[in-house]
Amino acid sequence: MFINIDAKEDVIDESIALAKKLGVLDHVLIKSADGPRRLRNAGFVEGDVYFMPILPKDASTPLSERINYYKDIELVAYELLFDDLNYLIEGVESINQTNKRIWVNTMKPIYSAGLTDRDAMKNPESVWGRLISSGANMIQTDSPRHLIHFLQKINRRC
Repeated sequence: MFINIDAKEDVIDESIALAKKLGVLDHVLIKSADGPRRLRNAGFVEGDVYFMPILPKDASTPLSERINYYKDIELVAYELLFDDLNYLIEGVESINQTNKRIWVNTMKPIYSAGLTDRDAMKNPESVWGRLISSGANMIQTDSPRHLIHFLQKINRRC
């Protein structure tokens, strides 16, 4: 299990110190939308915690090119924010070549092309199934029990 520290920069060091004190540092995930140049100087990136850059859709640069900016930074996944599912689909092959995971967030429509937990409660295949078949392999949700049930169901079919 990851402890996702989704906090502002001014409390990250304090959060890491607390996680270290509690003995859970190896379960901490830090996310940041900061660019790779700024991250190279961040102490947590090469430290004892997991790191994941947040990559909002950028129409001027393809996702396959943007992930190359992070090739020298140790990370576990990329969080993708997008308003068009093609952003995810077009970047999957490049991300898979890095052996990193693809994190999507289904809590609000602005994060993953309108594919939300609310709709997944009615039809999980049309939301979570669609994201998984498009390449996502980490899903942030407010409905973990429902997602686990869905994953168990599709694993039985495979």
